[in-house]
Amino acid sequence: MSFSVVQERQILMSIFAIVAKWILPMNDIIALIEKETGLAIDRKWRRRILTLLREKAAEKKFVSIPSYADFLHSSQGHNALLALIDSITVGETYFFRNQKSWKAFDEHILPRVFAQAQGNGRNIKIWSAGCSTGEEAYSIAISLSKHDLPLMEQGVSILATDINCRSLAKAEAGLYRDHSFRGGDPAVREKFFTRENDQYRIQNNIRKLVSFNRLNLNCSSDFPQEYHDVDVIFCRNVLMYFGTETCRNIVQKISACLAQDGYLVLGHVEGAMASRDVFTPVKCHGTFVYQKRTKPREKPVQCIKKDRKPVFQKERVCIPAQPCIHQEQTSQKSPYHKAFQCYLKEEYQTALDYFDACLSLEKRGSKELILQALIQLHLGQYAAVETCLAVVSARTVLTPEVYMVKALYQEALKDLISAVKEGRAAAFADRNFFAPQFYLALFSDRLGKRVQAKKYYANSLRNMEKDTDERIRLFVGAVSNELLRSICERRVQS
Repeated sequence: MSFSVVQERQILMSIFAIVAKWILPMNDIIALIEKETGLAIDRKWRRRILTLLREKAAEKKFVSIPSYADFLHSSQGHNALLALIDSITVGETYFFRNQKSWKAFDEHILPRVFAQAQGNGRNIKIWSAGCSTGEEAYSIAISLSKHDLPLMEQGVSILATDINCRSLAKAEAGLYRDHSFRGGDPAVREKFFTRENDQYRIQNNIRKLVSFNRLNLNCSSDFPQEYHDVDVIFCRNVLMYFGTETCRNIVQKISACLAQDGYLVLGHVEGAMASRDVFTPVKCHGTFVYQKRTKPREKPVQCIKKDRKPVFQKERVCIPAQPCIHQEQTSQKSPYHKAFQCYLKEEYQTALDYFDACLSLEKRGSKELILQALIQLHLGQYAAVETCLAVVSARTVLTPEVYMVKALYQEALKDLISAVKEGRAAAFADRNFFAPQFYLALFSDRLGKRVQAKKYYANSLRNMEKDTDERIRLFVGAVSNELLRSICERRVQS
C-alpha cells in the first residue's frame, strides 16, 4: 500500500498529536516523580501511572494530561504530587517476613547490641527505613519484648519511616487484617494484638515503642540527627526500587547513620548493594546481615599466576547436559504444587510438613526432593539438605537444578569458591537456566569481581526470557520478574 505525500503528512501529524497529548506529558510527570523519590520507574509502573494520571486528572477537573502535568509542577500542585506518589509507592509486607532475617536479628544481632549498649551506658536505637504500613517496625518491637530484658530501663527507641503518608497513617493506627499475619506464628497475634471485629490492633505497650515519621530516603541533604548513631537499620526490599546512583547515595547516607559496629539488614537480593568497603557480610542462620566496619577495608593484593588453569576446565568434560525437570507445568492438585505454594509464601515448615504428610521419601521424585532441599536450606537444616542431595544423586544423573541446589548449599556453608564451581556446573548443563547466572552474579559481586558480575547479570536478563516462570520462582521465591529485571539492568549499567 502506498500513500501520497499529503496522506503521509496527515499520518505523521496524527502520531505527533498522540505524542504531544500522552507520551511527552507522561514522561514529564515520571521524570518529576523520579526526581522527587529517586525511584526507577519501569515499564510496569508506567502503565499503572498512566491509569492513575487519568483518574487524578478527572478528580481535579483537568481536561487534559498536559494541563495536569503543569499543575503538578507548580507550587499549588505539590500536595497532589505527594498523593500521586502515595498511590504508586504501596509496599507489600507482613509480620516477620523472611524468618531467617528475624532469627539472625533475635539470636545474633540483639545480644551483641544489648551487650554493647549496657557496656556504654546508652540507649538502643533501631530504624525501620521504608516501613510501609508498619508490620516490620512492630515485628522489631515484638522481638525486643520477647527478650527477658528491662526494655524501658534500657531505653529502647524504634524509628520507622516511609515516603507514603497513607501507609504511615495505617501504621499509626496499628490495625491489621489476617493477610498481614500470613506464614507467622499464631501465638504472636494472640499475645500482642487485640481482636476488633475481623481485624487485630497492636497492643499499646508495643505501639508506644515505635515512632513513625515521613522521610524521603532520596532527600538531597543528610538524614536528620535523630537518625544518627543507630544500632540496627532495617532497609529490606527498598533499595531494589531505586536507580543505581540513587541506591549508592542512600547506602552511603545510611552507613553514616549507623553506630560503630552497627548492623544493616537488607532484602535477599539486595546484598550486592552493601559496599564491602563499608560493611562486613556476616553469615548467620542461612542469611547475611551487614556489620559496619570500624575502619576502611584494605585493598587485597592480587597475585596472578602464569600457569593458572581455568577453574572450570575439568567440569566441562564430565557434566552431561541433562533434560530440565522443571520445564513442564505441574498439576495444581499435586502435593508438589501445594508445597510449592507454601514455599512461595515463605511458609517453609508448613511446606515441609505437607510433604511429610502426603509423600514418603521413597515416593518423592527428583522434583520433590529438590524443592525439599531448598525448603530445608531456608530452615537452616543443612544436614538434612546433604541427605536429600545424596538421595537424589543416587537415583539419577545430576540435573542442572541439583547443581544449583548444591551451589546454594555451599554458599550457606560460607564456601563461595565451591558455590561458584557448582553454579558454573548448573549454567553449563543448561545455558537457558536463569538461577545460576543470577546467583553467579551475586557471588561475583561478593568476591569483588565486578566485571564478571556484570556479565552474569547480562546473561540473567537473557535467560529470564527463556526460562520457565516456575523454575525462576523455585530459586528466587516470590520476587517478580519485573523486579529481577530492574535489578539486573541497574547492575549491568552501574
